[in-house]
Amino acid sequence: MGDQNRGSAEAVGQSARAESAHHLRHPPESLERAEVARRRLDLELTRRYPDLGLQVLAGRSTDEDETLVAATVSLPLPIFDRNQGAIAAARAELRRSRRSASHHDLELAADFEIEIRARETARRRLEGLADRLEPAARRRQELARASWEAGHGELARVLNTWRELAAIRLEKHDARLAARLARARLTHLIGPLPSGS
Repeated sequence: MGDQNRGSAEAVGQSARAESAHHLRHPPESLERAEVARRRLDLELTRRYPDLGLQVLAGRSTDEDETLVAATVSLPLPIFDRNQGAIAAARAELRRSRRSASHHDLELAADFEIEIRARETARRRLEGLADRLEPAARRRQELARASWEAGHGELARVLNTWRELAAIRLEKHDARLAARLARARLTHLIGPLPSGS
């Protein structure tokens, strides 16, 4: 029961990490928001200066049969409203979006470090199982079997050594799977990894 709970907790943790990695793998959303906020600030800064108005009118006078032309230039003076409220709002949005993009970078770096460590831990575990524990368990199993076949050993000991060897092989399989999952998560975070890594 405890192993099942631990397994389901690990599965939930891996699922949560995979979901956060999915969001981290697609940074353009936060970066695009920062770019939009920067452009909005630029727009609001240009809006604080008044627009120069130019109007040209042409027409004919019906009384004297003349062509009339009039030109008007207008320049509103922003004495009270220099677009300060919109500029302040745009600056605040730009700060928020930059913090979000920066937070995104920190999370990506942290997840990258976690997955690198997980992959290396799984590789070391796999090497230890394959190089030391599995050969030793195989030798113990062969000796117990030979002893039992010679009539000197117990069948329970033979079965225990088979069980030990099977457990080590399952653990080796789990370590190999953990290394592959860590590699897949790294690929999801940063893109394809070089072959052999």
